[in-house]
Amino acid sequence: MSPRVLRLGTRGSKLALWQANHVRDLLSRSHPGLEIEISVVKTSADVDQKRPLDRFATQGVFVKELETALLQKTVDFAVHSLKDVPTQIAGGLTLGAILEREDPRDTLVTPDGVALDDLEEGATVGTSSPRRVAQLMNVRPDLKTKDIRGNLDTRLRKMQEGDYGCLVLARAGLVRLAPPGVRHVPLSLEQMLPAPGQGAIAVELRADDVVTTEFIRSLHHDHTAKCVEAERAMLGALGGGCQLPVGCLASVSPRGKLVLRGIVADRQGRKLLRADGMGTNPTDVGNRVAEKLRYLGADYLLG
Repeated sequence: MSPRVLRLGTRGSKLALWQANHVRDLLSRSHPGLEIEISVVKTSADVDQKRPLDRFATQGVFVKELETALLQKTVDFAVHSLKDVPTQIAGGLTLGAILEREDPRDTLVTPDGVALDDLEEGATVGTSSPRRVAQLMNVRPDLKTKDIRGNLDTRLRKMQEGDYGCLVLARAGLVRLAPPGVRHVPLSLEQMLPAPGQGAIAVELRADDVVTTEFIRSLHHDHTAKCVEAERAMLGALGGGCQLPVGCLASVSPRGKLVLRGIVADRQGRKLLRADGMGTNPTDVGNRVAEKLRYLGADYLLG
């Protein structure tokens, strides 16, 4: 395949640009002579930094404009945090590659680096995620949660200025950006299950673009892809978007079977349902865990 130029679409946040540059570098090493032009696209959630994410009218608030750019052929592929990608992909588009996953856990960021169990009573936790709020309140009902928006630097500054006692963030973002002096303690999976796909980077492109598909193939990590497929199947079967109080994580057992743990909670964390499942087909595993959660009352909690 002859060298050519590909246009990569991304959001403009520091983390999004890190991910875009990471993908560009991997592609450049795999395909010498390939040129990647990075194009920054503003999404609706980037423009409106004040509205809580669960108040937006549609799912995919971090990817919609990037998908439009793909369909209009102003970019050849887009790089996303997979947890932001709806379970139903826009018509004409597909996920061409899932990269190897970073640590999927959430982590507690505090000025002093204390663990969740050691937070002072009534501490104010900054998070805009219903999933995180519900699981935090289930473990520590004395805590107070407060919406927070903005990029990583903005959130850290607000904590340092005393607006929040601590933050809950995806550990993958901290690992990738490595902000200096930030102290954090990962939350255990018993305390908090992550969002479906958390820690994984996805590459989206037009389904009929066979040339770009061939270039992108080198990025794909099959182990990660199977795990996140099960997680997204569970979320999809629950009718889910990324702003529902739903968490899950899949892993592969020593015998090669997928093991999926899932939770559904009410938004106050008073009720939390847990289920798990095992199998070889990711979609089947995800659907079975969703069925178990629905049997336990998930539809009522999510309604």
